[in-house]
Amino acid sequence: GYEPFISPDLLRIFAVRLASTYSSQDELKNVTYDDRRNLLLQHLDIVTMMGGRYILSGMELKHPDLRLLGIPRASSYDTPFYVYENAKALPRVYLASKVETIPHSTVTELVEAGKKFGTTTYLDGGDCDAERRSAKSMLEVQKMENGYFELAVKSATSQWLIISEQNLPGWKVAIDGIETSFIRANGMYMAVHLPEGEHQVVMMYEGILGEAKWLRRLGLFPYTPI
Repeated sequence: GYEPFISPDLLRIFAVRLASTYSSQDELKNVTYDDRRNLLLQHLDIVTMMGGRYILSGMELKHPDLRLLGIPRASSYDTPFYVYENAKALPRVYLASKVETIPHSTVTELVEAGKKFGTTTYLDGGDCDAERRSAKSMLEVQKMENGYFELAVKSATSQWLIISEQNLPGWKVAIDGIETSFIRANGMYMAVHLPEGEHQVVMMYEGILGEAKWLRRLGLFPYTPI
């Protein structure tokens, strides 16, 4: 649906590249439904990168990564719609299989450059170590709540941990109790570099204006600030 605070770059991705009918009527008014379907299927790796596991469509979609779950019907007109599962959707948090460093780029620029997100994560900056994920790496999500993550990672090599949350001011991260910084991943998300070994990672959203401290006073945000 439509998010009034979304950036223009992301709006172009969601509304136009993925042929959404929300907030993009002007851009798509002359695009046929068949062409809209092709737009979505051509850019399915964007949905994969964003962790989009399920797609509800008013028309049939055919793609090797999509599995039809059912065709329920809705409304008094008994209108059918199609429910698909995206087999390659990435998790909300994961260890990158492969990384490539790029200049500071938006997700729109990455798409226009022909980057594919299914197997590679794109990190801002020119000095990032391009490790591949170790076969012996383990990631355990110990707690995942709104604005708060606790993760345990064990690996024989250093790794890039990817968090599919918007890279907004106010996010903080600590590795083994020591605060560190994020690098932007895939033009919109966050990545943090982990050395080899066993580590405890805590992430917390303090709010763009630091509003989490006021929520703590009201008892609505129980976590101790990093």
